[in-house]
Amino acid sequence: MIDFTKLDYLKIGNEKQKRAYEVLTKYKIFTILDDYSPILAGTIPIEIDIEGSDLDIICEVEDQMKFEAFLIQNFSENDLKIEKITMKGEDSIICNFKLEEFPIEIFAQNKPTTQHNKMLIAT
Repeated sequence: MIDFTKLDYLKIGNEKQKRAYEVLTKYKIFTILDDYSPILAGTIPIEIDIEGSDLDIICEVEDQMKFEAFLIQNFSENDLKIEKITMKGEDSIICNFKLEEFPIEIFAQNKPTTQHNKMLIAT
């Protein structure tokens, strides 16, 4: 069974998964986000991605203002777009930017990452 809470499974996946692992580790994205329990979700981990699919990273965040400042501090050189929305009654932050060929989307709510509505992986 694959442990989707760690990125190691990408190293033995298809070419796109291997490349995603290289980019995410090169830029230390999960190390930077470690305090927010990041999980890679979406289509790439489960091999149903299409051309242009992004790397969806979900995070658990209590203080959204602090997290927004954190995102700006750590990723501002990447032409960030940050949006605050309410999804199914939950305040959420969506942060988009690009690393090499991959669009990145960080999605954060004040709930454990394994309980996010956005989570599209089998855990």
